[in-house]
Amino acid sequence: MKEEERKKERKKEERKERKKERKKEEERKKERKKEKKERKKGRKKERKKERKKERKERKKERRKKKRKKDKKEKKERKKEERKKKKERKGSETTNENEDVCLQGYLHHVSSISAPAPLTRAEQELQRIKTTEFKVKQVTTEMSMETKPQTLQGLAFPLQAEAKHALQQLAKKHINYIQLRLDTEKETIDLVHTRPTETHDLRSRIPTDTPRYHFFLYKHLHEGAYLESVVFIYSMPGYRCSVKERMLYSSCKSRLLEEVERDYHIEVVKKIFPGPGRW
Repeated sequence: MKEEERKKERKKEERKERKKERKKEEERKKERKKEKKERKKGRKKERKKERKKERKERKKERRKKKRKKDKKEKKERKKEERKKKKERKGSETTNENEDVCLQGYLHHVSSISAPAPLTRAEQELQRIKTTEFKVKQVTTEMSMETKPQTLQGLAFPLQAEAKHALQQLAKKHINYIQLRLDTEKETIDLVHTRPTETHDLRSRIPTDTPRYHFFLYKHLHEGAYLESVVFIYSMPGYRCSVKERMLYSSCKSRLLEEVERDYHIEVVKKIFPGPGRW
């Protein structure tokens, strides 16, 4: 009897030890799973950090390139201004000599009978028309492989309300800006900054007048949340005058340069929809 009891006790102890070993194995498995999850999380965090670093580096490179371009443009402008000043001084000295002679008198009479001076916008439009006419003549003589020359744009000044709106957009306090050109005053004015979603853009774009739009597009890209600024140039086609079409198209590039340079707003995409595409 004693031997049987001993055997039973041994079996019980063996069972207990087996249970303990099973529990230990289960705990080890759980710990391994936890370690795998933590490793995956760590890898994801590292990838996100690397992506953020790459984006920051790209932005820095873009800003450096813009600064270099701005410096070059400033230098070129200064050179042009110096040349103009020299030409003006030379013309003033010649004018003083001509005032005494008969040719100066005739020049004075012709200047009085000449039409009134044009505004800056009218001069630019006249220059654009003449250059377009010359380009058309040249393109008829050249082959289809040649490319037409591009024209430099106008730079109308932004009004105070428009500047304040761009500052608010740079801080992401607002998500939409609509601007218009005042062709008489030669300025860029603010229309409104109403909160706008993607499905509201169609209703924001007028069908009878051209406009400039800046929209803060919030979206996900490759699992990352982004807030990108999109520029939209809406043109209703031939419903507006030729003067408006020329002014809006020529002021567009200089406006974007000023927005990116002075307000540090990175325009990710530029959309130029034709009439009836909205």
